[in-house]
Amino acid sequence: MRTVVHREIPEDPDLHRQWNAVALQAERPQVFYTYEWALAVQSAHPASLKPLLVLGYERNELIGVASLATGPAEETVKFLAATTADYCDFLSAPERRAEFVGAVFAELRNIYAPSITLANLPADSRTPTALHGQAANRVSTYSRGPHICVPKWSWARELAAWN
Repeated sequence: MRTVVHREIPEDPDLHRQWNAVALQAERPQVFYTYEWALAVQSAHPASLKPLLVLGYERNELIGVASLATGPAEETVKFLAATTADYCDFLSAPERRAEFVGAVFAELRNIYAPSITLANLPADSRTPTALHGQAANRVSTYSRGPHICVPKWSWARELAAWN
């Protein structure tokens, strides 16, 4: 899998079409997963959110979307739509989720954000399992109703162990 990182959501008709096709592969597709939602959030919060879009490709076909963001100081990575969506998730075919989450975390290690907070993951998503697989025992989660939350996770100490 090849990954591409963007620091803004490009206005691109091909990406738009492919992103929404990937979003439809989610366990339970949501409007919050769409290209349009991410573009709207980026437009609505330019001063407080810096998009961090990680795309996964197999050949030239988009197979994964991680719509993330940092704050202005780039202190924490979170879902771009975390404050505007009921659910947030890594988007891919469920059977490729662990591979895609691994590719995203490899990019995050390269970028070196001090912490990551992933809120509002659907409880029926394969992402929490993939996160545990990537981070071994370095991730804590808690469940609230239909959501899984990965609270602020500081990986400064863990980074050396991964390299």
